Amino acid sequence: MGMFLRSFLSACLYLEFLASVGLPQSLTFKECLDDDTANHETDSRPTKRQESQENGLQLMLARVTFIGETALDAKELNGIARSLEQWAYADPDWTHEVAERARAEWQNRGYFWATTQSTDAKQLSETSNEKHVWLTISVKARQRYRLAGISFRGNTVLSSSELRAIFPIEDGDILDVEKIQQGMESFRKAYSQKGFVNVVPVPSLITDNASSAISLTLEVDEGKKFAFNQVKVLGLDAQLAQKLLQESGLEKGKTFNPWLLDKFVQRNQTLLPQDADPASDIARKWNDNDGTVDITMDFRRCAAPPK
Repeated sequence: MGMFLRSFLSACLYLEFLASVGLPQSLTFKECLDDDTANHETDSRPTKRQESQENGLQLMLARVTFIGETALDAKELNGIARSLEQWAYADPDWTHEVAERARAEWQNRGYFWATTQSTDAKQLSETSNEKHVWLTISVKARQRYRLAGISFRGNTVLSSSELRAIFPIEDGDILDVEKIQQGMESFRKAYSQKGFVNVVPVPSLITDNASSAISLTLEVDEGKKFAFNQVKVLGLDAQLAQKLLQESGLEKGKTFNPWLLDKFVQRNQTLLPQDADPASDIARKWNDNDGTVDITMDFRRCAAPPK
């Protein structure tokens, strides 16, 4: 019980807050002297239809029909259908993907144990790069639940009342998994701002069918607190860089706060390249033994090779 929520919510804890900022360039930057690079994970989730750049034939939902125990009125069903039709699907197992997206819609409306299954797909038309399909999804909504409460165990850095206030859902509200997800993201941010970037909450559920309520408990493993160690800025004058780091709180020994790195880029936008981006220009090296992080911010831009 609760395995879906366990994997779903735990994944939310590892989302990075990566702000992409367009910045005006006002200085001449040094050419690259080496190949200092950092590996960055990319988001592999499918993009919306208008943003899709996948290669090959795209599958578009021209129409979605729900059958079975839907428990929702026509207006809500139409809204869910429209949301599913906004996406382009390329995965061979696309029918399962659509069914999972539909299930999430029911879970956001309190039907936590709902099941969905794509039962029939009919191709309506095809272009050079798109297939248009009418998909039928069978739904079993089951019981609708409210949130009985959220409790915390093992937390010392933040109090239970502080953590509870982070979640944008009140006790007694219709259970909304998306709001729980938002709370988990805020949970991670609150801990990260205090240097605990490896915090892991292990969720467990208690379902009370008699009262149609679900309780959520988070067992919190706060992990080690991290601090800034060496912080380097490449592409700026050394004295200027040191001054900016001090003003931004990015000094050795200070509590590591990943959001300070984004703020550094934002507050110094007039001194940085136009395309400066925390996600691609800032590398982090974790020193688990002593709980520190080495930061390299590389704002150099390589000169074009000679022709």
